[in-house]
Amino acid sequence: MLVLALILLPITVIVAQRVIRYFSGAASATLSFSAASTTLPPNQTVRLMVNSGTTQVGFARVVVKYDPAKIRLASEATTSNLLTMNNADVPTGTALPQYACTGTMPCIIKTPMSTTNTLGLITLVLAKDPRNTTLNPPSGTFELANFIFSTVTTAQTTTQVSVDEYQLVDMNSGQFTVTTQAITLNLNPGGPTVTLAPTQPPGNITNLVVNDTNAPDWSVRTNLQVGDVQYGDRSYTFTTIPTEYRGFEWIRTANDSKAYTETILATFKVKYDSVVYIAHDDRYTTKPTWLAGWTDTGSNILNSDVASPPPVFSLYSKNFTSGSTITLGPNGGSGFSMYTVLAKSTDTTPPNTPIPTVVPTTVPPTQVPTTIPTIIPTPLPSSVVTVRPTNTPGPTTGPVTPTPTPAQCFIVGDANGDCCVNFIDYAIWRLNFGNTTTNGAKDGDFNNDTRVDFIDYALWRNNFGTCTQP
Repeated sequence: MLVLALILLPITVIVAQRVIRYFSGAASATLSFSAASTTLPPNQTVRLMVNSGTTQVGFARVVVKYDPAKIRLASEATTSNLLTMNNADVPTGTALPQYACTGTMPCIIKTPMSTTNTLGLITLVLAKDPRNTTLNPPSGTFELANFIFSTVTTAQTTTQVSVDEYQLVDMNSGQFTVTTQAITLNLNPGGPTVTLAPTQPPGNITNLVVNDTNAPDWSVRTNLQVGDVQYGDRSYTFTTIPTEYRGFEWIRTANDSKAYTETILATFKVKYDSVVYIAHDDRYTTKPTWLAGWTDTGSNILNSDVASPPPVFSLYSKNFTSGSTITLGPNGGSGFSMYTVLAKSTDTTPPNTPIPTVVPTTVPPTQVPTTIPTIIPTPLPSSVVTVRPTNTPGPTTGPVTPTPTPAQCFIVGDANGDCCVNFIDYAIWRLNFGNTTTNGAKDGDFNNDTRVDFIDYALWRNNFGTCTQP
């Protein structure tokens, strides 16, 4: 135990020093938008600005929040040309966080437009690229990212775009104290006041099974809105959705699945009592036999396909009780477009036996606290060796008891192998920041690109507070 205590003492001191520095004496910064308010339509570019004073910014993680029932991104978010770290050198097969930017795209993480317009959240992680020695880290007032928004609703109303989560770090890995300001968007001034359909609770559509080879292009989506991409293998978007159908959970199908001819194309279940709708292309004058018993609602959905004649999708409905399995048959022809599936919950009281949803709810990583109480390190169990000194062979006077091999943990951001991502791992990363290494995670190089840099910080930050079993 004495040996273990002596081993752990240096790293404990380092952790305390780094934690104190991390949260004390921090510079101040603001995250705001280029204007306090603006009006849509027409589409508007909203710029997210940083004011860091004289302190240079080396790393930024922000989550921008908006209401996708009222506005949505009209194009992918554009990131700063001052923080251009990318994942180009990450070895093939290395685990990267969700929505990691690819290739030389100048970002570490950026949520794609199709996902942000479902969740109403844009996550960005940007950092200074150490390979670019001619570009100084930014300071003062500069643009972090910009977003082009368009209106979804035709109602005269207002909404806000705000910074929901944030973290700014200077070039010495010190965290800024940050204040934020939102922007107000005035939508459709002078237009009618319209009551929108409420967003349906997620998780109603479960257990989706697709028998077609195009199954990877199928997915369960939430909050159906104008502008959503209709198919997983086409770029057509919805241009007209009656107000009473917006906000529904829905299934994005593959347009190529229209060629499937077997009896059962797909099945899924509904968690609640529901009305299920099939949006079927009217250019098929003969409907598939499995739609017998479904009712034509008289409502239509349109998309951006410029074919002549353009597609009109009639909505056919049928009621199902909670726990029911819905069977989807073939499209009934491959000459035109594939159908789309919508589901409206009519009773959101959970059934006695919950059915797990096929789409996990996205939970942002635990926010690193901006202030912390005095830290009393929790002693590690004696069977876990955090730091292992180099063994020096020497003479022995008796039989050698073999040292048991410690249990292995595999969690990105865990530098010392204690199965948790915490400030000990941060201290190891900080000690090696800016160095090259071939020791991988042991030196804080969590993506194994031989550099200890802000990408590794992002990986640590993404899993901070996570523990796993060996």
